[in-house]
This record gives sequence, structure tokens and C-alpha cells, in this order.
Amino acid sequence: MKKKLILLFISSIVLSAYSQDQRKAFVDSLLNGVEIKKDIQYNISGKPLHLDIYYPQKTTEKQLPCVVWIHGGGLTDTTIKKDYDLIRWGIARTTPKGYICVSIDYSLIQESPLPKAIIDCETAIRFIKSHAIEYKIDTTRIAVVGESSGGYLAGFCSFACDSAIFTIKEWNQVTNKVTCGVLWYPTIHQSPNYNMIDFISAGDIPVTSIHGEVDHIVPLNQSYQIQKKCKEKGVSFKLNIIKGADHGFYDKEWKFNEANKRYMEQAINITIDYLNDHLKIVSGSN
Repeated sequence: MKKKLILLFISSIVLSAYSQDQRKAFVDSLLNGVEIKKDIQYNISGKPLHLDIYYPQKTTEKQLPCVVWIHGGGLTDTTIKKDYDLIRWGIARTTPKGYICVSIDYSLIQESPLPKAIIDCETAIRFIKSHAIEYKIDTTRIAVVGESSGGYLAGFCSFACDSAIFTIKEWNQVTNKVTCGVLWYPTIHQSPNYNMIDFISAGDIPVTSIHGEVDHIVPLNQSYQIQKKCKEKGVSFKLNIIKGADHGFYDKEWKFNEANKRYMEQAINITIDYLNDHLKIVSGSN
């Protein structure tokens, strides 16, 4: 029995790796020809942290709205970075709509405990605002999108933006305020001291959540908890449930298949519609 379980475990790892290779190749094809500025350091002190910037193929001289994408991985997975295929897939579908997309890395918990990852993400937002002319970014139209623990970080960038809760030491000539947030199957707590729910308050920016109906890693109830707190505080929040979808839009056997593609495209379409609704009008300040 033990030998059989070991073989099943090894098989699942091989299958997952094969599925990831398939998905990566698919996403690579979507990004063929997209202009990318890679590995731009956004912090000044400490371990260098980087971001990538993706541009629409027909880039004009005018400044464009920007979408900051934050990868997941439980804040611990060293194999999931800013070029993670789920993030790039979303970017590949978003940039042709006229958005500049930015994907970022951040400090993992084993490197620095929270709130360092939160501060890193907010620092990245300040960096792109500080370099907006160089990168052709409209600072009044910036959204943040995150998946899983990246959704957790995107939640803090949304609910705690433009506040003094977290001390940002770099690029202080601008704020880390954004226009709206999109959270994909977000976890609400990675640490007892930093529960996203506790940081939701009246006056926060509009946020939407996209969650798989049968997510076995981050239960759907976590998005319901965000919804409840936002309603209590009068914050604009919309919950989108994708029927039949699991975490990361894989199936339960971690296969990359047509269902996976369908769920992912559904999430991307919801995201783009939300971005179009909230970033089409210039408002606010930098």
C-alpha cells in the first residue's frame, strides 16, 4: 500500500509538471510579439526586487492606464514569480485592450515576515508612478490584480492604499493609491496580525473578487467574508463565482485542459470588463 501511495504521489507531481509545461507553452504563444521591459528594479535598499512591463503592440506617445499584476504562491513558493503563466495569460489578454501591464516580485515570508510583502507591492506602485512619464503610465488610472496570495496582497493594496498604516520608505513624492482592485480567489489571512478583513474601511476604492465555486485550497467563503465586511463599511464590492472552477482554474487532477482554458478566459473577461468600467475615465490625483 505504501509503495502504491508513493507511486501515486510521484505520478501526480509528473502530471502537474507536464500540465504546467503545456500551459506555459500556450501562454508563450499568446505573448508572441508583445513588447516587454524585463527585470526593472523598483526598490532602492535591501534585496533587489524587480518588475516587468508589458506594452500594447501599437503603443502611442500618450500615457495609458496601468494594471499591476501580483502572483500567488502562498507567499512561500520560490518557483512562482512575476513571469508565472497565470499572470502572463491575464496580461496577454489585457494589453491588447489598451492597458500597460506590470507584473511584480516581492519578498517571501521566509525572507522577511509580513508586512514586508505588502510594503513591497505598495513600493512598486509608487515606483511606477514616480517613473510614469518614462513608462507612459497614466497615474490616475492604475488597477491592481492578484491571484491567491497575490489576491491577498492586492487586497491590501486596495483596502490600505493611500494610508499611513504601512511605512513606505521609498518614492515618497507620490502615494500608493490605486483606482480599483481585482482579487482572484484571494486568501484573507497569511498571518494572525494581517487579516485583510481588518483593513477594510469606509471610503475604500471599489473591488471585485473572482472565485471558483469548488476551490479546495482557498474556500469560496473567504470571498464571502470580504463581501460581508465591504457591505458593512459601504465599500463597493462585487463577487463573481465561476461555477465548477477550482483553485488556479485547474481541475482536481491538476490537468491543463479545455475546462481550464474556459475558466481562465472567463476570469480574464470579468477582469477586463471591470477594468474598462473603472479606468475609462480619468479621475483622482497621483
